[in-house]
Amino acid sequence: MSLIIPLQAAVRGAPQGMPRGQKGRASLFSEGAFPMANNEQDKRPRAPKKANTDTVSFRVVASLQRGANDAVAVPHRGPIPLRLVVNAFGQLLYRVGFETEYVVRCFWRGLRRATAGARRWAVLAAKTVAAPFGLFFRTMWRDLSAPFVHLAHGMRHLKAEKQAGSGTSSIAFIRSGVQKHRAVLAGALGYLLPVGALAILVFTVSQVLGANYSLAVEYKGDIIGFVENENVWEAANSLVRERIIASDETDQAWNAEPVFTIRAVDKAALSSASYLADTIVKNSSDEIQNATGIHVNGQLVGVVTDGAALQQVLDDTLAPYETGGEFHRVAFAQEIELVPGIYYTSSIEDISAVTDALRADPTYLQVKITDREEYDDVQPYETITQESDDYYEGTQRVLQRGRNGRQHVVADVTRVNGEEVAREVVETTVLEEMTPRIVVVGTKSYDFATSVGHVGSGSLSFPVPGYSYITTRFGQGRHRGTDICAPAGTPIYACAGGTVVEAGWHYSWGNYVRIDHGGYYTLYAHCSQLSVSAGQAVAQGQLVGLVGNTGNSSGNHCHLELERNGVLLDPMQKLSAPRDETPRTQARQPEPQNTETWLPPDNELIKERLAGTTGVWPVPEYTFVSRSVGRYHRGVDITAKKGADIVAPFSGTVTRAEDGEETQYWVYGKYVEIALDGDPGVRVRLTHCSELLVQPGDTVRAGQLVARVGSTGNSTGNHCHLELLADEYYTDPELILTRPEP
Repeated sequence: MSLIIPLQAAVRGAPQGMPRGQKGRASLFSEGAFPMANNEQDKRPRAPKKANTDTVSFRVVASLQRGANDAVAVPHRGPIPLRLVVNAFGQLLYRVGFETEYVVRCFWRGLRRATAGARRWAVLAAKTVAAPFGLFFRTMWRDLSAPFVHLAHGMRHLKAEKQAGSGTSSIAFIRSGVQKHRAVLAGALGYLLPVGALAILVFTVSQVLGANYSLAVEYKGDIIGFVENENVWEAANSLVRERIIASDETDQAWNAEPVFTIRAVDKAALSSASYLADTIVKNSSDEIQNATGIHVNGQLVGVVTDGAALQQVLDDTLAPYETGGEFHRVAFAQEIELVPGIYYTSSIEDISAVTDALRADPTYLQVKITDREEYDDVQPYETITQESDDYYEGTQRVLQRGRNGRQHVVADVTRVNGEEVAREVVETTVLEEMTPRIVVVGTKSYDFATSVGHVGSGSLSFPVPGYSYITTRFGQGRHRGTDICAPAGTPIYACAGGTVVEAGWHYSWGNYVRIDHGGYYTLYAHCSQLSVSAGQAVAQGQLVGLVGNTGNSSGNHCHLELERNGVLLDPMQKLSAPRDETPRTQARQPEPQNTETWLPPDNELIKERLAGTTGVWPVPEYTFVSRSVGRYHRGVDITAKKGADIVAPFSGTVTRAEDGEETQYWVYGKYVEIALDGDPGVRVRLTHCSELLVQPGDTVRAGQLVARVGSTGNSTGNHCHLELLADEYYTDPELILTRPEP
């Protein structure tokens, strides 16, 4: 109805005046397209006429069915109404949807029919194939179960007869049943016997295949174990070879040769590589065996079978040195080790032969003894060096004097044959704190253009103080420098601070020193001895050598050269006037340069002043005086070992305790000066000490420890040099000190 109604509306809306019956030019509303009541030109047979409305509807539908797609091709005069186009497009979409739905429905119905047919054929095929097998199994089951069914029926029948009181015996009934159904029973056995045989076969094969087959290892006629494969044996053989400790390089490589057989054994019976290795060693006692070797410092000395007996020999050697002290330990000086392992049988010796070999070498069984000791020890002060550009290069200044500390030490001391070989500190307790020595080192470079560029500036110090006689001047002939005449051994000092660039021998200069002062160079030649080496930093006035006559020289003198940028200069124009005083350096002189005056020891004024004053001998354990008071020796030298105690001869106040190397009293080295109580003008000096135990300002009593014997300063050996002064006069210390009896 949805198709017919719009088309009818189209017919009703057609133009009334349009001509009819024009062949080939009929429009959509012509009679050819929609024949109505009367079409004289249509010669086709027609059906009997029905009601007008039905005829029109039928024709419209028929026309659409014939050529819905050809409607646009029909010639038309005049414009086509929009509603007709819309209706035609709607009919087209409907047709497409209808055809699509129809095709899908047809396809789905065909697929269902095909699936149902395939399922029926599959079921039929399965039944056809399975029917013989089912018939076979049903038949076989009936044949197998029939005897047993008959037997069950017979047993039920027998039971019923017994209950009914029948006289037939059970045995007779069973016998008759067996005779009656003999064929059935035979058939059942025909089925059961193959099945039983098959079951027995399967069981046997599973047992055989499930058994654990291994290799039985036979070595030297004995089965020593079972292994899964030959790799286990190779591992055991390698393990044995690794355990073998050769006694020398001539020992041959060892290898075991087994015999393998296949055996079925439990897995728990399999042997490991280590077990096989131990068993191999037991069965190879003719070649190798377990033993104990003694090694001294890693070297094999001997091999024995009884390691316990050898250990007992070593323990007996150490036993006499045992004291049972808590911290007393005894051991061998050498590293002795007993190493159990596998050794070649040919290398094993008797224990007596091994012990004789050990005792033949005295170093093997040396005994070291360790004991714990407690003592007071000196902690030497450390020197801290600081750099400063406030001072020129080569200059040093002591900002803080160093002071040794004291500490109580607990140490384990080890000795061999009475000689100390090791000392291990266990604990330390500080008794007196150490004071470090602080030294500042100059880093400022010299500028000679301003410091020594002017004649007579005095910036370059005279190298040989006290000797001003010039034998040959600069430029005289071809002379490169200035010759300063002085006796052999006279000290030569650096004219300025700098770095030693050369110190050695020259065919013309002999022993010489060349110093770089930052662009300027000085050279000191013909020395008898050099006191510095190349690369060393020196300060102005520091000793660099001694006057001599080495090289191309005709007498003892110091040849001095001054150079700048490769040009030689006259040293005399840059030097200050010669000095008579000794510079305060580490230079060595026969006597100290100080202001005290020497008086003979028999001076009556001194004796009167010291009358009634007595004191303590400064080195209590030593009384030998190697050198007494003389005109050129201002004290008493008491010979003693280094580190011996030096005590205060009398009570007083420490006025000096210093290192003379840093002052004009360099010849004293480290020394202590003590002023007498009640008479400060009386002083005593104890010099050449190895360490000082007091400080200036300390109050000491007679006999108090103040220093220790040494050989510092201008000293030829360990001793205590003792001086006694009254005001500024030296006198004999033994005027107030009494030397103990030896």
